[in-house]
Amino acid sequence: MAPTDAHPPVAPNADFCVFSVPFWNPSYEEFKSWWDWTLDNAPRARLLELANPNTLNIAYRDARFMSILRLADVNVNDGVGVRIAGRMRGVETKHNFAGTDLMPRLFAEAHREVRVFFFGATEESNALAVEKILAKHPRVVCAGRVNGYVDPVREALPMIRSSNADVLMCALGQPKQEFFMYENLDALNVRVAVTCGGMFDFFSESKPRAPLAMRKMGMEWVYRLAIEPKRMFKRYVLGNPLFLWRAMVTRGSDIRCVAESLAARRSSEAQS
Repeated sequence: MAPTDAHPPVAPNADFCVFSVPFWNPSYEEFKSWWDWTLDNAPRARLLELANPNTLNIAYRDARFMSILRLADVNVNDGVGVRIAGRMRGVETKHNFAGTDLMPRLFAEAHREVRVFFFGATEESNALAVEKILAKHPRVVCAGRVNGYVDPVREALPMIRSSNADVLMCALGQPKQEFFMYENLDALNVRVAVTCGGMFDFFSESKPRAPLAMRKMGMEWVYRLAIEPKRMFKRYVLGNPLFLWRAMVTRGSDIRCVAESLAARRSSEAQS
């Protein structure tokens, strides 16, 4: 995996912060440019976090998880809650990076063959997700797969490392997937490690997606709440208002966080 170019055409920046977690705010085209370059050239694995309000609520009370989010290579917004938090900070997000839409689009628009390792979910969901992705996206090659019930370090890591995959899709749930990927990033031997949460259940079609009109309006969470009220009540009915309150309370410190990051970057550029 020797790099051919040291710098991507579009570099992720800290365009806004939520709970001092830096978010990049690219258009889809800018993100795709970074993705393509990374698959071809990255000298080490990049940790890509698709962060939603639940991600940030978990991190708010888990210092270890929060530290990983702040150190991740790229955090992009997933869902309407982070979009609202961005607006509170004077930033209009350009694209919603919901993984269940993003990954299929990236696979469909792949500029070359992409080797993917699928790690996580149940054996049935994992196998069926892989089957359906490969059927729909001929440029995707399964470099390997393993369910989420094996030991991540002793069993999954050697399989991932030897697979020569470009992309690791890790669906262990939060924050377990982030702990595994961040702590083993140098050993993964991939170009991009993507946090997937429950994506495999949607790719395998064992769980239905919301109608397209609801997804376009940013209302998919309402649909998920309707079909899984007991499981999603805490996440959405309690979690979403709590997230917005926390986002409002931390707005000032987050704006200063971005200003300090920008000043540090300008200073570094001036010295180079």
